Amino acid sequence: MSETLHSSIVVMDVENSSALGNHEKPIVRSDLRRLTEDALDRAGITPDARTIEDRGDGIYLLISAGVPKRRLFATFLPAVDESLAARRVADLPLRLRVAVAAGEVTPDEQGSSGIDVDRAFGMADHQTARDALAADRRARMVVVVSESLYESVITAQSALDPTRFRHYRLPLKQAEVGVWIHLSGVAQQPRMPKRESTPVPAAAQQSPLGISQSVAGRDHIGRDSIAPGRDYVRGGRVHNGGSA
Repeated sequence: MSETLHSSIVVMDVENSSALGNHEKPIVRSDLRRLTEDALDRAGITPDARTIEDRGDGIYLLISAGVPKRRLFATFLPAVDESLAARRVADLPLRLRVAVAAGEVTPDEQGSSGIDVDRAFGMADHQTARDALAADRRARMVVVVSESLYESVITAQSALDPTRFRHYRLPLKQAEVGVWIHLSGVAQQPRMPKRESTPVPAAAQQSPLGISQSVAGRDHIGRDSIAPGRDYVRGGRVHNGGSA
């Protein structure tokens, strides 16, 4: 029996792939593979440290535990976003739902599996992620990050602004999980239907890290499954709706 290995897990799904025709699917599939491999190379994630599985309308990535997770957020995802931004009007539409997690994975002859893998796929496929991306046609991708990675990487050492993420509780098949969601390509995170934002208290306008929190109140995109409340800052990171 194969031993489990700790890995970073990335799931990338193409929005509305079912609407693509038979002649369009291979083009989008090839484009996604190319931009993914380019972003991995730019992040210094070498072929021996990565496993890429083509899922037809998406990609499933496993990254070796030896690769610093910061590279995923500081280089890999920005490189993916740059490629999406560089697409021309004549190119087929390509917007992505991306889930980033980490956990134990069991490889075998057919591929790999694990509870953490199932959760990552559930995060990328959840209706909350779909709605967040659909809320603004200018958005290029929605990034859904596990709670543990947000706390240990994004708030601590990433190039991404932690105040640009919003917290959700997602009821998946395996369990309810906490995630942080970010949209790329938009100046403000759009609001989800039937939800209203609340401003950050004046005392919390500046974090201990010197990051402005003014965006947190007005950029709120809704909370499908957490109680309403104010965003606040504690320990150098923004919290939403009273959710730690």
